[in-house]
Amino acid sequence: SMEDIVWSISLDGRKIYYLSPSAERVYGRSLADLYEHPDAFLDAIGVHPGDRASVQRFASRLLAQGTATIGYRTHRPDGRLEWFHCRGWVVKDAMGNPLRLDGIITNMTEQKQAEEGRKESVALFGSLVENMQAGILVESEQRKIFAANPAFCNLFSVPVSPDQLVGADCREAAERDKGQFADGDRFVRRIDEVVERREGVIGEEVRMADGRVFERDYIPIVTDQKKFIAHLWQYRDVTERKRAEAERIRVSKMESIGLLYGGLAHDCTNILTGILGHAQLLRGSASPGDRVYRTAETIEHAGRRAAELTQQLLGFARKGKHQNKPVDLRLTIQDVIGLLGHTI
Repeated sequence: SMEDIVWSISLDGRKIYYLSPSAERVYGRSLADLYEHPDAFLDAIGVHPGDRASVQRFASRLLAQGTATIGYRTHRPDGRLEWFHCRGWVVKDAMGNPLRLDGIITNMTEQKQAEEGRKESVALFGSLVENMQAGILVESEQRKIFAANPAFCNLFSVPVSPDQLVGADCREAAERDKGQFADGDRFVRRIDEVVERREGVIGEEVRMADGRVFERDYIPIVTDQKKFIAHLWQYRDVTERKRAEAERIRVSKMESIGLLYGGLAHDCTNILTGILGHAQLLRGSASPGDRVYRTAETIEHAGRRAAELTQQLLGFARKGKHQNKPVDLRLTIQDVIGLLGHTI
């Protein structure tokens, strides 16, 4: 790399033989200053106090081992903290006697910052997953469990902690636990199908063998470069919501039936008013005991029964209160027989 620093120093580290020009850019110090004060080199480049002792021992390690590496931090003149990796080796003469120490220093700041960023992202992701109320399961591309949360374990009655699930094979787990689902074989087939397609799925209904209803989301996780890296599953228990929705639908249907019954009751009432009125006129024009008189009475009785039924329909439509009362079936049967006797 153009930013790498090539260096060469004496065996005792008290003299600098060579520093590549990139040292000025990397350390923010002039080469002349670094060459002029080799004893103060560590101060000049701003080695972090926590790394100073190990850097000071680096030359002796090189002499003892022949090669060595070290990582250390420095403070730039502007206050920035940077990370470096140094690799060194002993240069010997033809007789095998040590002549000097050479090496290369690489600025690892960007890599370290990226690594720290990844660690923070993983920690943040882990915290979000752990604290979500929905059950979360994250699989690697190889279908191994990468992460899960307590809510997932609770939903599926997993007898171990989420940490103990990490590394488990998802295919084996789905096959083993398919008995929890209303249609276990279909559940396994659907999982394989979704994973193969790698297309997002939102709000898919999953029915459990114990009657619960879950909603499932599937989110393929990809990098900024569109590289697929993981599968994320989210499960929510929507059993109570589904029951509430079913109850709302039932109530809505009953209200619709009530409106229908109400309209029907009003129409029947208008019709029955005319029937009862003409039956009364017919009965008034006949003598008691005549067949016409008895027929008119039967019509009036049936009309009144129909009017009572109409009032019951109207009460249902208006959501009125109803009372359960005992009914004499013998009298009811006699009324029906009497009505049928005049009409059949």
